[in-house]
Order: sequence, then C-alpha cells, then structure tokens
Amino acid sequence: MATLKEFSEQLSIWRSSHNLWTVIQHSGFNEIEQQAVARSVALTVLKQYCNEYQNPFYVQVEALYPHRRFGLYITEKTPVPVFAGRRSKKRTRAVLGWLYAFLSVTGQMKLLRGFEERIACYIDQKL
Repeated sequence: MATLKEFSEQLSIWRSSHNLWTVIQHSGFNEIEQQAVARSVALTVLKQYCNEYQNPFYVQVEALYPHRRFGLYITEKTPVPVFAGRRSKKRTRAVLGWLYAFLSVTGQMKLLRGFEERIACYIDQKL
C-alpha cells in the first residue's frame, strides 16, 4: 500500500512546507488559529490540485475539529505552493506528499492519519 509519507520522501519537499509553517507561526495568530489556518491552506491546495481528495479531508477535519475547522488567511502573506498545471499521477503524488509534509510539520498527525485512512483504498487503486 502506498502511503503519503512515501510520496513526501520521494519528492524532498519538507523545506517548502516548513517555510510555510514558519510564515503562519509569525503571523501573530494564537496557536489554535495557526492550526486552523494550516488546515485552510491544506484544503486550498487540495481544491486547486487534487479536488477528488478535498471531501475526505473536509470530513476528517470536521470530525476532529467541530468548533474551529478552518481559519482565514491572506494569500499574499501566506504563499500557497504551486504545482504543475497538468493533471497526472506524478502531480497528485507531489500534492499528497506536500500535504503530508506540511501537516507533519504543523503537528496535526491525528488529522493526517485519519485522512490517509479515508483515502487508502483510492490511493491504492489510482496511484
């Protein structure tokens, strides 16, 4: 079974996710709001590049954070990563790998594990 961690290790994208988390941490938000902003960024990336994974992610966030699911952020101040424009398995792996790295850096492992469980069958079939 392919895992999101494997995708992130193959692509060496930890630096960009760490840099983005540093920007969010220095935004002046409290820790709870920083986590909510990080979830918003992750959802934005899924909507733009892997929209078939956005619903399982949203459901998992809703289950774990019913009171504060997402936070507002300004795109100019929070640089959202850009991936290749053409849909492909490689781009999907890059996006999911980045998502794993980003959520790992932000410390949201419970959310990450739940999301990976929700999409495990889909990953095995498609990627």
